[in-house]
Amino acid sequence: MSSDERNATLRMISFCLISVLLATPAAAETGVEAGRSTDDVELVRLLQRVEIPWQPWQGRSLEVDLDLELDIGYWHGADETLWEVGAVPVWRLQGRSGHGWFAEGAVGAYLLSDTFIGEQDLSSAYQFGDHVGFGWRSRGAQPLELRYRLQHLSNAGLVKPNNGIDFHLLSLVRHYN
Repeated sequence: MSSDERNATLRMISFCLISVLLATPAAAETGVEAGRSTDDVELVRLLQRVEIPWQPWQGRSLEVDLDLELDIGYWHGADETLWEVGAVPVWRLQGRSGHGWFAEGAVGAYLLSDTFIGEQDLSSAYQFGDHVGFGWRSRGAQPLELRYRLQHLSNAGLVKPNNGIDFHLLSLVRHYN
């Protein structure tokens, strides 16, 4: 796929994702995530998290939820910038009350507008991202979440080199009922 074709695909996916983000369906979470890589690449994302109506596990005081997180991100490093769109299923272990502390993990797919950022050659516009994180969710009808994530993105060995990039991220998210 040429750079022009990739950029056209990215624009189309971004338009669809922005439409979804602006629609804010019932029981959705919208937020902003920002952070920095170990190579001084800055990242800012707009997030939309949609609840999947399936609960994999529920115990007496804890439960595991599975949600789909969609994002549009902007990367800035040295003299380069790039855009991303992503779709990530997120597993979360939390108290059954729905507020308080939680831990989460995820593996998802990303499409980048370019393969170079700063000193990084990511080799492929198609990337896989995984993260682990934790956070705290407030009480109330429209609770807020503050969370930290450690995320790794790479092409999973599909193309060589498979350098990858790691981000430390903070997120602020609002839940809409």
